[in-house]
Amino acid sequence: MSELHTERIIAMPNEIFEEMKEWVNNGELKSVQHQEFVYSYCWLITYLWKYAKYAEQEYTQSRIKQMLGYYPNEKRLNYIIKENGLLDGKEYSKAMMDYPVTWSLKEGDLSFSMLSEYDKVDRQYLIHFKTHKFFVKAPLKSIGTESEEGIFWHSSNAHMINGDVFKACMENEGLGCAAFYLYGLFVYMRDKNLHFNNSETFSCANKTLVELTGWNEKRVTKITGNMVKAKLIEKKQNVKVRGSVNTYKLYQP
Repeated sequence: MSELHTERIIAMPNEIFEEMKEWVNNGELKSVQHQEFVYSYCWLITYLWKYAKYAEQEYTQSRIKQMLGYYPNEKRLNYIIKENGLLDGKEYSKAMMDYPVTWSLKEGDLSFSMLSEYDKVDRQYLIHFKTHKFFVKAPLKSIGTESEEGIFWHSSNAHMINGDVFKACMENEGLGCAAFYLYGLFVYMRDKNLHFNNSETFSCANKTLVELTGWNEKRVTKITGNMVKAKLIEKKQNVKVRGSVNTYKLYQP
C-alpha cells in the first residue's frame, strides 16, 4: 500500500449496507461474503479516482483484486466488477477511459483536471504506461450521475473512512476486507449514535451483527476479536452472558 497516502479520507454512501443486503436476498450477490469485497472495492476505486492515482500507474481490475487480498485471477468476483456487471448496473461504478490527472481542493471545493482535457501529445505521454485496453472504474456514487449529485459535493448521507484503516486491514491476514467492511458498518452505527445520543461509544449485540452482515455468530466473534487485537476497536460486555449486548468504541490505527 506504499503508493497510497493512507491518511486521506473517503466518504462512503450510507445506503450501501442496506442495498448490499437486498442484493444478497435477491440472489444478485452470490455470497454474503461478497458484501465485504463490494464495500472494500467501492472504497478503493473512490480513493484512486479522488486522489488521481489512475494517472500515476496502471490499476487493472486484477491488480485491484490483489490489493484487496484476493488472487488477481479470481474469476468468481468478475460478475461484480466487470464492465456492465453488478456494480455498473446498480450505478455504483462505470467503466471509463477518462479519469482525473490532478486534483485540487480550494476553499472546500474539490476539482479535477481530466485526461480528456489535455491535447493529444500530452495524453500520449500521460498514458504511455497503460495497455491498449486499459479502462478505469469511476465511482458513480461519488462523482454523481445526470440525475443525482455525487458524494464528493454533497456528503450528508455518508460515513467517512480513513485510509489508515484500509491499510491496517489489508496488511493483516486476520482482518482483510471482512474487517474493513465491518469497521465501515461500525462507523455508520457510531455516527447515528453520535447524532441521537452524543456518544462515540455505542451498543450492539452479536445477533444484530449476524442479521446485518449475514455472517454466522462464530465469524462475527472472530472478526471483532481480530479487530480488538489490531486495536481498531474496543469491545466490552458488562454482563458476561451469551447473547448479551457488547459496547464498542472505534480507533484509528
